[in-house]
Amino acid sequence: MGTFRFWGKGLNDPRQQSITYSGQFYNVCKKIGCQLIAISRDVKKDSHLQGQIEAINRHTWWINQKGIRLQIGYFLRGLYIFYVCAKYRPKIIFVADGNTFWFMLLPLKLMGIKTAPVLHCTFWPQKLPVSMYQRILLFMARPLFRSFAYSVLSVSSDITQQITHIRDIKPNHAKTLSPILEFLPSYHASAADFQSPCIGNGPFNILFASRIEANKGIYELISIAKKLKRLQLDIKLHVAGDGTDSAKFNETVHELGLIDIIKNHGYCDKSRMAILIESSHAFLVPTTSQFVEGFNKVCLEGVLAGRPVIASSACPAINYLGAAAIIVEPDDTDGYFNAILQLYSDGELYRRKVDAALGYRQVFLQDNWSFETAVKEVITSLRPEKNVVASRTVFINR
Repeated sequence: MGTFRFWGKGLNDPRQQSITYSGQFYNVCKKIGCQLIAISRDVKKDSHLQGQIEAINRHTWWINQKGIRLQIGYFLRGLYIFYVCAKYRPKIIFVADGNTFWFMLLPLKLMGIKTAPVLHCTFWPQKLPVSMYQRILLFMARPLFRSFAYSVLSVSSDITQQITHIRDIKPNHAKTLSPILEFLPSYHASAADFQSPCIGNGPFNILFASRIEANKGIYELISIAKKLKRLQLDIKLHVAGDGTDSAKFNETVHELGLIDIIKNHGYCDKSRMAILIESSHAFLVPTTSQFVEGFNKVCLEGVLAGRPVIASSACPAINYLGAAAIIVEPDDTDGYFNAILQLYSDGELYRRKVDAALGYRQVFLQDNWSFETAVKEVITSLRPEKNVVASRTVFINR
């Protein structure tokens, strides 16, 4: 809803570094001329209509719930999706992950409604075995990802590999499979409008720009800071973000006397983030093995800024960073510390990483792999005839 209000005024959402996925979706539907109902879940109800595009925030009690309450919420959300389809009778419905059980979308094909799952997260953590409960859910959803879905949109090659695993199709299988369209996060040229990092005029600054949550690796910073304090190195860790572990993290930093090494800037809008990026020397993305990371845009934002990225191998984004990144196995605190120490002490290595990051900039500023391009391809394929107005579309976002 927030993005929609900015978009309606011809503005990009200033709260995000990247071009928002919902904003890209609005752009497609406006250009094509199709009616769109975009529905997101929130703690409060809200709605706004502009032309043929309506954005709706629906109150959802199970946000941030866990265990059985979350499972009940997924089931109820699936029933709500059926209600939406019965009410609006869309030609196609795009459903982002994290809304409902995938198998609950199977009957939509019997209603004559095409389905396009939008996947931002992996189905299971890449570094962990699949649980029995997850195996059962994925087995029930297999028909959707084999042929019931009109198209599947995936944000990374890691997700695509898991879809292939779920399908469990032999190479010589003749059945027609649902096409998979991969897309990448998109950025305006301003995202790369940073000077090359300057070394020697102050501390070596490492930037952690993400949600302050355990599965994002926030507590790895505590362990790294302890080592830095003991060795008295001129390296500072900067945190930009908020999250469920913010209070606990801040309390731990103060209790251990690490406030001179770790600076928590809290939530930062684009202007404040730009200042932090300009003064940074490298990005740290220590996602843990427990998280179903689908991409992690921070990795790209580091490269766009011309900064080396120290990233967990649990981040699918590393497949797109090449020599600009130093890859560390998840949960390996010593590995992260050693990577930071390498960049800090080896000027030649650091410069090679910076040059590699600068070389990748233009790749991620192109539109060829944008979410907007993928959505447009799906919607226009429904009505390939020229000058034909597309039918109604529903987008169920997170």
